[in-house]
Amino acid sequence: MQLLLTVFVAIGIASSHQKIGAFGYDCETLNLIGACIDLPALENITECDIHSLKPTNAYHMKPMKLGVAVYGIDLKKPVSEETIIQIKYDLLKHRLLIFKNQGIVPAERQVSLMEQFGRVISLHPKHPDSPHHGVLRISNHFRHGYQKVGVSAWHTDGFFVERPYSYVAFHIISISMNGDTWFLPINELLTRVDKETLQRWDRLWYLSSILNVTNPILFAHPILKMPTLNIHLNMVKHFIWDMNTPQERHTEPNETQQIINDMSAVLYDEISALQYTHKWEKGDFIVFDNNAILHKASPGTQVMPHKDGIRIMHRTTVEGHCPLEKEYEHYRNSYN
Repeated sequence: MQLLLTVFVAIGIASSHQKIGAFGYDCETLNLIGACIDLPALENITECDIHSLKPTNAYHMKPMKLGVAVYGIDLKKPVSEETIIQIKYDLLKHRLLIFKNQGIVPAERQVSLMEQFGRVISLHPKHPDSPHHGVLRISNHFRHGYQKVGVSAWHTDGFFVERPYSYVAFHIISISMNGDTWFLPINELLTRVDKETLQRWDRLWYLSSILNVTNPILFAHPILKMPTLNIHLNMVKHFIWDMNTPQERHTEPNETQQIINDMSAVLYDEISALQYTHKWEKGDFIVFDNNAILHKASPGTQVMPHKDGIRIMHRTTVEGHCPLEKEYEHYRNSYN
């Protein structure tokens, strides 16, 4: 447990070092580009400015409360591999990229674009109105797409598979007045959680109620190797304490619900300070690092069309970099 405390103390220490962005990803951390992802290592860093290392004229960015708005690129057209690499770097740095003024990106093009990030995977049944098997079509009316997707709890996508999704793309096709999407940055959340709670989370694994897959709640970001979360609090069958140790124990229903309640309370305590509410505009196309952000569809996404207008969103997901591992070695070794 002392090692875990060292990890989270390290996050705080990192914030006093030279860093990229406002969330404690320092230059040394961003050198931790491993074999799980096709990105060249960041070498010979002299200052924490990714754009000085990887200049691009492909687009420009405007800071948001969480992530950045991206202008000057047309995703309907082919995107070069060089630009995809730049986008990957910017996803490490900002976690959430909101590509503005994209019009309607055809579903086939959306899937083709995301295939440049990795293997597109979709485990949900194809809705009859979905124009591509790689697109999950979401709506506030059953005739236009699946309803009640992502509404019940804060979550990461693909939490129920051994390799939860790495990147997720949301593209708005039709906007309803109150159909906002909520995002929560995991790193900032963890830095606000008390040490005793972090110790408990570090001991917990969960069994998904969908595919009976077991994953840790806390794991190492596949690229940055810093602690992050993987969870959907409304789709847990039960928890497992101290998995693969002599102390392994599975929770009974009452204890399972109590853990869910406790975790929910922590999340909701921090929402007002950390939550970013995205109010969709025509042409918005969002790509985010699924290992760095929790998200949730707001209740307004379910308001019926005759009151709020038709809401249609296309979601595309990219397979995870690798199975989840509980390795925080960079922080343990660097700040011990």
